[in-house]
Amino acid sequence: MLLGGSVATTLLLAEILLRVVGIGYPAFSRPDDDRGWALWPGARGRSEAEGGSFVAINRDGLRDRDHLRTKPSGSLRIAVLGDSYAEAREVPVEQTFWSVLEGDLKRSLGRPGRQVEVLNFGVRGYGTVQELLTLRCCVWDYSPDLVLLAFYSGNDVSDNSPTLDRSTTRYARPFLDSTPAGWSIDRSFRRDWRFRAGKLVAPLVAESRVLQLVIHAQHILLHHRFSSRATTSVAQMDTELGLDFRLYTEPNDELWKGAWHTTEVLLLMIAREVSAHGARFAVVCVTNPIQMYPDPAVRERFERQLGVSDLLLPDRRIRALGEREGFPVLDLTPDLQAYADGHRAFLHGFANTAPGVGHWNALGHQLAGQEIAAWMARWIMDPPRRVSVGQAP
Repeated sequence: MLLGGSVATTLLLAEILLRVVGIGYPAFSRPDDDRGWALWPGARGRSEAEGGSFVAINRDGLRDRDHLRTKPSGSLRIAVLGDSYAEAREVPVEQTFWSVLEGDLKRSLGRPGRQVEVLNFGVRGYGTVQELLTLRCCVWDYSPDLVLLAFYSGNDVSDNSPTLDRSTTRYARPFLDSTPAGWSIDRSFRRDWRFRAGKLVAPLVAESRVLQLVIHAQHILLHHRFSSRATTSVAQMDTELGLDFRLYTEPNDELWKGAWHTTEVLLLMIAREVSAHGARFAVVCVTNPIQMYPDPAVRERFERQLGVSDLLLPDRRIRALGEREGFPVLDLTPDLQAYADGHRAFLHGFANTAPGVGHWNALGHQLAGQEIAAWMARWIMDPPRRVSVGQAP
């Protein structure tokens, strides 16, 4: 009893002290029965594990400002789907690629009486299945004219495979399952004890500064461990959790063939659902850290160590899918790589991580947003043919 009382008193005093001095690391996500996890509406606080910014989740659970559900008459609305590259906790909201995209499109397409809005539905760790479910549960409420999916080949393909997925949240993720009756969503994660425990603990984490500090410390240590390893050897550019270097080779086993097929089916399902709602669909391939390392010799050494010859192969595969199926794909890697080489500039990495490692920094977001805006402005004015509505293969 004395020991228990001492522990309880210590925790209570720690909780009070953290609140008095204003230290807190709020939980930005919560368990979700449909998608595995989702952002917590109204969560606000600093995110400093990589880069650093103040993060505010709006009333509808988006890392974005509040938007009216009803689309203003005559406006152009763009919904962005994606993972951590779209949520972009590492940089202030005004520096994210989707904020840059909105600003540039307003200048190029805006006119009196016409508003341009970009809505961000990106959630850290999401795979393509979760982006499809986000489209269904949340995006259509806002009646977008265009849906832009930010595809990250670094782990989006493996995230779509229950066997290849190496993320820490794989136990809470839905997957696309092939059955004799067709494709279906497997939500068996709901029965996992870790997901159930998470649902019980999540409200406590949302309120307890002590628990938030413990979780934050774990994240800091994890990023430090990976960043230190990357600093030792640039060729170990696996600081993005879940990145699997087999994505740079043509799939030669059933697991990777299946993961790629599932990914392509999911993209086509999203494209056809968007078309069925009368909107346009486009994909942008965001960049992997090693693809953007501003030294060709380092990239070539990396290729030799892996025994591969083309670091841009996965993005070209997505572009080829778009060409076959009739939806536009912007591959950012060639132009951003040329910029990184020409300016010896790191587009990934921050002061508190190894250079060239992890997510886009402010420069990476700026260049990506500008290129996406220029590309979209061209084909919005001269739209490509739409995807025909039908069954996914």
